[in-house]
Amino acid sequence: MATVQLTTTQNVALELQLASIGERILAYMIDVLIIIAYLLVANYCLFGLLKGVMDQLDTWSVVGLVSLFNLPALFYALYMELFFKGQTFGKKALRIRVISEDGLPLNFIHCVSRWIFLFIDFGIGSGMAGVICMLISSKSKRLGDLAAGTLVVKLPTQSAYLSSKIHETNDEYIPQFPLVVRLSDRDVQIIQVSFEEAISKSDAILLRLLEEKVCAITGIVNTLPSRRTFIETVLNDYRHLTEKQ
Repeated sequence: MATVQLTTTQNVALELQLASIGERILAYMIDVLIIIAYLLVANYCLFGLLKGVMDQLDTWSVVGLVSLFNLPALFYALYMELFFKGQTFGKKALRIRVISEDGLPLNFIHCVSRWIFLFIDFGIGSGMAGVICMLISSKSKRLGDLAAGTLVVKLPTQSAYLSSKIHETNDEYIPQFPLVVRLSDRDVQIIQVSFEEAISKSDAILLRLLEEKVCAITGIVNTLPSRRTFIETVLNDYRHLTEKQ
């Protein structure tokens, strides 16, 4: 399986596994089926359940209402990748994700660029433009990836576990390291991506580098029994403290 090595802005090296072309095509097919299912339901509601209302509208009102109901299908890939951290339902099912080339989650420009080129990649030649581009690209990039500066990678096997554990805080949660607020959102994004990579690869060196980086930025002294527990606590503390602001 092809891999890619990234160096974050904090000089942390990451090795991520690229999603295969087959996985990406299958994820796309799942998304297409979801869109088709939505369109069938939406149009059934309009011309079945609401037929009496539709019959009383003029032509332009019907066109406008149909267009409005179909907009979610048109923008599906855009808002899914933007609001669900680089994943659509198809990508989630295949455990793959879109990230930027520096290893960080997508921003608005990334998502819009990928969405615009989606119609070229999979609209020309029944999707052959995108497939050919992925075949000849060293990092399996379609045109949208080239334009946006993104990659599609496989999620580490323990990613889901880590993500859920890192978010386990409640109103009674007591932060252990208040100085984590010195971290920026970008710092935390880098730390989480690097942490998941370190755990999935059992990379003790990367864990040590993360610990040193966090301590250097915040001035925190690690008093916990393990680096893994320390990083998990830092991420939990940061989210708890910033969400309460």
